[in-house]
Amino acid sequence: MQYLNSGNVCVSGLTAAGKTTQCHLLAGEFGLTYVSASQILLALAGKSPIQAREFWFSDEARELWSDRMTRDVDAELRRLSQNGSGFVFDTVAMPWRAEGDCLRVFLESDLKSRITKSMVSHRGRQPLCEPEYARKITEKDRVLIDSHKRLFGIEVESDRKGFDLVLDISHAIQSHTFKAALASIAVVDAILRPAVGYF
Repeated sequence: MQYLNSGNVCVSGLTAAGKTTQCHLLAGEFGLTYVSASQILLALAGKSPIQAREFWFSDEARELWSDRMTRDVDAELRRLSQNGSGFVFDTVAMPWRAEGDCLRVFLESDLKSRITKSMVSHRGRQPLCEPEYARKITEKDRVLIDSHKRLFGIEVESDRKGFDLVLDISHAIQSHTFKAALASIAVVDAILRPAVGYF
């Protein structure tokens, strides 16, 4: 096992781009401490950090993303990035907001790809039809995009300046199967792991 000596890794992307999976893989490979914006949000809201995948598409989850909560999550993430190293951040905003030595990664993934990934991830647990996934993902994207632009001036959809690595993984997952999902994860990992190792 290799360990990151200094600095942090920030992985960004829109809803269901695969941030969490890749961050967990990097944490295991390099001995990084995994930090999730979603789990910080749950902690600040007094909720359990253990939630079903479906929770993040619910009205209850959407209510958590108030401007105040978004600012509080941002403040905690920035505090961590300023005062420590060896973190891998699973969050939309950190590549723009982090201070200090940081590898900034964006997982670019079109809506069709993210719908496919969501359908595999949620298989067997209240699965939705494809149009419903499209609607829920688009709604969550819009909330995140609008709030980050309003609060921090971040253009999540289009601003890739300052990123060290932008991976377009739109065609990595080819079908709604677990095998295809694993193959797509491996494709991204094969690029991301060496980049983090070099960093």
